[in-house]
Amino acid sequence: IISSAADIKTIYDRFAAEVQAILPFDRIAINRVDFGTRTVHSQYVAGRQVDGRKPGDAFPLAGTATSMVMASKCGMMIPGMTDAELAARLPGHLPVRQAGMKSALMAPLIFEGNAFGALVLMSADPDRYSAQDIPIAESVANQISGAIANSLLLMERNRAEGALKESEASLKSIFRVAPIGIGVVHDRILTQVND
Repeated sequence: IISSAADIKTIYDRFAAEVQAILPFDRIAINRVDFGTRTVHSQYVAGRQVDGRKPGDAFPLAGTATSMVMASKCGMMIPGMTDAELAARLPGHLPVRQAGMKSALMAPLIFEGNAFGALVLMSADPDRYSAQDIPIAESVANQISGAIANSLLLMERNRAEGALKESEASLKSIFRVAPIGIGVVHDRILTQVND
């Protein structure tokens, strides 16, 4: 499903419905990491909402389960534990817990050997997930990682092309209205001059 459209956002809901059939959840998220800012961005979210974790939101990577699955490149589950235990082990996961998500199942998104995010399934049931669910989540993450990575690369390319067009338009404007004469020479031939 994920690789069936160039605009990946149009098919995330279909994907979530298919995942729900094999790994029940109250909330699903696809998180990607911005390594430059050391933040996690919620790329896609369905189900129960969490403040600060809506699509497009960014939050610190440190202390999150996303950081753990990316470092290990292995899936994991977060079983029901007290808030104090969670605060000690994964303080970045507390907002999700406070929104009522008692357990989580996570798998890293890996493309060309590099982890770039995580598939996150959450449940209000503290006993929803078991160790047997981890390989299933990893398999789902493996199947979608390439398409998500390619989608992110396409978005970045489109952003860069837009910035380049903006820059070119700005330079053309400066060239036209500059108070001094400017000429462009290519192969010893004057090819452009401003007014």
